[in-house]
Amino acid sequence: MRFTAAPFENPMGRFFQKQRVRSLLAPFTLVCLLLVYAIGAYAQSPASSQNTPQATLTAFYHWYLEALAKSRDPLHDDRAKIEGYVSKGLLREIDRRSKSAEGLDEDYFIRAQDYLEDWASNIAVSDVQIKDRTASATVTLGATKQSRHPLALNLIKEGDAWKIAKVSAGHI
Repeated sequence: MRFTAAPFENPMGRFFQKQRVRSLLAPFTLVCLLLVYAIGAYAQSPASSQNTPQATLTAFYHWYLEALAKSRDPLHDDRAKIEGYVSKGLLREIDRRSKSAEGLDEDYFIRAQDYLEDWASNIAVSDVQIKDRTASATVTLGATKQSRHPLALNLIKEGDAWKIAKVSAGHI
């Protein structure tokens, strides 16, 4: 019978090996968690979802028409939200007009006194033209020939976000 010597196992050696693995694993885990958080935060930020005029207009009109359907006044009830979609200059102009003797005889953003129910779920953005930090587009609300309501919009880029600078009645 032949005996072979078992390799010498130092219990302290194993301890230090485990500690070394743990010390390498902790920073790696932290970096992975930070990356996941950063990617998730960027994907949900308004700026990332509004990198195009089309995305801005679609998101704005969906939110705006839903607010009107809930009998809210989006211009005054949620000022912080509207400031994310509308240029500072246009908001000042709307405020000035609404306080004047003539006031506003229609909703500025839909260019009508009332809205139709199918507008919020039927928003089409077309004819997008971008030139430097300005853009123009046509937004058509409604699904049927009777409910279709076109709007002509101009946008400007404020910071990293496209914002509405002007809304006019469009042509069918």
